[in-house]
Amino acid sequence: MFNWCWWKLVRRIMVFNNKKKNNFRRRRCETCDQKLTYVDYKDVEFLSKFITATGQIKPHSATGACAKDQRKIANAIKRARFMALIPYSKDRVRLVK
Repeated sequence: MFNWCWWKLVRRIMVFNNKKKNNFRRRRCETCDQKLTYVDYKDVEFLSKFITATGQIKPHSATGACAKDQRKIANAIKRARFMALIPYSKDRVRLVK
């Protein structure tokens, strides 16, 4: 027959309800906090926060920028690269054997 224990079911429900939910604060977008409407491509110091050591554009998961501002930042970095304010790629360390 059906092997059922009501106290096991109650214990399972209590454990499920007592689990702590992940309460975390979302990281706010830095450009939204500063209320920047335009990301200036000439501001190399600001743009360097969004570039890796090898010169790649960081993803929005690493920068914490929203999608709208990530596009603005990426376009500003590309403009700065075109105007030779930021290098396309930085020198990598090469291992010589």
